[in-house]
Amino acid sequence: MNEYNQIKSILTGQWHDVLAMYGINVPKFRGKNSANGPCPCCGGKDRAHWREVEGRLALFCRSCAADKMKSPEDVITEVCNIGFGELVNNLADFANYQTPEKIQKAKLSAASKPNRNLPVDHKQDHDKSMSFLESCELSESFKVLLRHGVQCPFALPVKAGLPLFPMRNELGAVVNVACFGDKGVTFLAGGVSYGAWFELPVHEMRNSEGIAWTDCIVKGLHQWWKTGQETRVTFHEFNILWMSNVGIIKKENTIL
Repeated sequence: MNEYNQIKSILTGQWHDVLAMYGINVPKFRGKNSANGPCPCCGGKDRAHWREVEGRLALFCRSCAADKMKSPEDVITEVCNIGFGELVNNLADFANYQTPEKIQKAKLSAASKPNRNLPVDHKQDHDKSMSFLESCELSESFKVLLRHGVQCPFALPVKAGLPLFPMRNELGAVVNVACFGDKGVTFLAGGVSYGAWFELPVHEMRNSEGIAWTDCIVKGLHQWWKTGQETRVTFHEFNILWMSNVGIIKKENTIL
């Protein structure tokens, strides 16, 4: 067991590949749960689904796992009829071939997965956002912001002269990129990412307390320069409403 504890963290975000290695299919996800499908352990047509939380999967089945979800380790040993010791040896071999870069990428990808069930119009694309941002240069001045009498206190990615605002979720993973232009905001993922925001961190020298939320980047920048307060920009009023309803935005926070 001690040996497995040493490699368990390496498997974060890689359980889809591990299960596929054993021929176990995981349906597509919507939010933190997958679509219903047959149980890999006891069959059926649509009695089971998977749940992903912080890079780990677990199986719920109305027939054989109704009271307690099965871990991916339990599913593999049951489906493949192998012992836990053999499974650990197989996973150790799998982990040994993972580079630090791949492990880190898998952890970031896992953090980008929703840990809540999200509205049907939610959009996000972690991989596309990361790849896009890597292709961008940085700039400290933008005409479109100057026309609103404000600038960002730090450099931002830029494309076609327009500022880009990486949107991160609760776990700090980039899931979308908002672009601000004269005609408003567009999103790289094709729509708003619920539960994600662009953050202006608290000014270290001013020690302003609390968190301010707004759906408007111009309003958020003005608030930051005025108060030094940590300010989070959601880019959509429905995003603020949803996060207020689920408790991400606290009652003591300020909504501009």
